Amino acid sequence: MSISVIFIGISESDANSIERNIRAAFPNATFNYFTVSDVNEASDVASRLPGDTSGVLVLLGGVPRGGAGTLRPILSKGYPTVLIADTYAYVVSAEFLMEYSRAAKANLPVLGVLAKDPFNIDSLSKYIRMLIAVGRLRESRIVAVIGAEENWLFLRWFPLSIDFYSLRPYLQS
Repeated sequence: MSISVIFIGISESDANSIERNIRAAFPNATFNYFTVSDVNEASDVASRLPGDTSGVLVLLGGVPRGGAGTLRPILSKGYPTVLIADTYAYVVSAEFLMEYSRAAKANLPVLGVLAKDPFNIDSLSKYIRMLIAVGRLRESRIVAVIGAEENWLFLRWFPLSIDFYSLRPYLQS
């Protein structure tokens, strides 16, 4: 389980500072860091995301070269994504709103956050913990053990509830 952190439009020194803060705050988690400066790099990074990625944290701090559309290849991969942008960068906010609304309409798992100080580790840690929780849930298994009598009672008392005996084939489909 790893979390991919993608910096878009953030200077190298700021990206290194954020990376150090994330590693210090979450020493037991595995992170992959990528820097994107244009649409071609975004497509390349999206194709190189590790298979065990449990989520993607995209930090949008400035306008990349090539303009709009940089977020689209990353969001379209379908990983749970937290997209964080700075409210003071108006052009970034426009890119954020366009791509976030497109991803939300396509039912992609994306959470968008506009913040005044988005790259502070205190504000980032909440979203990183959320992506870690998503990764743990993906690795977990649910076991439902119920007897025939209890199943019969469930079906009589709660007719719209889940039939526990057909739950396993349903989850495997």
